[in-house]
Amino acid sequence: MILNMVNMGSDQTNGKIEAFFRKLKDEFFYPNSFDSEHDLFLNLGNFLFEYNHLRKHGGLNYETPFDKLKKVTELLS
Repeated sequence: MILNMVNMGSDQTNGKIEAFFRKLKDEFFYPNSFDSEHDLFLNLGNFLFEYNHLRKHGGLNYETPFDKLKKVTELLS
């Protein structure tokens, strides 16, 4: 994992990452417990796959982030 800081004063970017971390805490960390670091990473990978590939997001016109990325990539190709 690479730490990437957002630019100071970038409310739009900061708000998006804060919303993601709130969902991560509320939907992944708080309701679960993990037996080991390996168990944590395995379940985190599953959560992130579901979040990015299966879950539709209202802010993306109810598309998954992966589907949105594919469309944007096709437009730029």
